[in-house]
Amino acid sequence: MELVTSHSYLFLAQSEDFRNQNGYPSRKTKNKITTRILRRPKVEQTTGLSRSSIYAKMDPKSVYHDLSFPQSVKLGLRAVGWEESAIYAWLDSRESRIA
Repeated sequence: MELVTSHSYLFLAQSEDFRNQNGYPSRKTKNKITTRILRRPKVEQTTGLSRSSIYAKMDPKSVYHDLSFPQSVKLGLRAVGWEESAIYAWLDSRESRIA
């Protein structure tokens, strides 16, 4: 498995046949799974939450702790990201609770 970066996205690609002509992982693959990982600034933009709100939702000691908020994925010593599908699923679940 290989980690490939593209702007504020990270992709986990399993092999070279995932790549399109630009060298980026192709999202149109047959029988292959590509997971898109969003870094914190993109999560902030997508959810509308601030950095401190995101980490407060993840902190069990916080009064704002939200068990339904997606857990981060450790990418390195000082880097984390969130699965794009989990972020959108969380947003959808929030919309269904409000509506």
